[in-house]
Amino acid sequence: MSKKTRSFLSIAALVIIVVIVAIWLYTGAQNTTPSSISADDGSGMLTYTNNTYGFAFLYPVTYSLSEHAATGTSPIYASLLYSIILTQNPSPTTAQNVDGPPSINVDVYNYTATSTLVDWLSQNSTATNFTLPGTDYATTTLTGGISAVAYRWSGLYGAEVVAVAVKHRIILFTGMYSSPTDKIKQDFESLITSVQILP
Repeated sequence: MSKKTRSFLSIAALVIIVVIVAIWLYTGAQNTTPSSISADDGSGMLTYTNNTYGFAFLYPVTYSLSEHAATGTSPIYASLLYSIILTQNPSPTTAQNVDGPPSINVDVYNYTATSTLVDWLSQNSTATNFTLPGTDYATTTLTGGISAVAYRWSGLYGAEVVAVAVKHRIILFTGMYSSPTDKIKQDFESLITSVQILP
């Protein structure tokens, strides 16, 4: 093999190694948790901030928070990108024939803005429960003047939902409860008043 060929192969191998390392570093950065949790000013509240999807909210320290990147394998949740689940500690006793304790869920969906928010909620009703019997909706405004749609549904749980479309995303905040007097319902309402959409 000539000296020129060896030099060329050495440079090509070095370029391939650099590209592989760059891809590895890039994908590693993409797999990090896109959020942070910080203590509030001693009020018993924590601040959840998600810079990737552009929102923040307060929630009580008595809740556990878990985050899940979507796998995109279910056709029902094809546009789901990210989920956050908050559950009370300790978990309240649940009624029979219920899938688990009541929770507050925050789901982030991809949104191409080819339809209105209400139309998107209707078209994705398997995930949003927007068209269950008795589902009425109202428009509302979040902190900072962000327009949102609020509605309720009832099934195994009762639920209040607030949906907002921002930055090619729909963020669906859902508070599920066994009884309208459950503390989780009040905690959800407080969480909603604290929601901030980040620039």
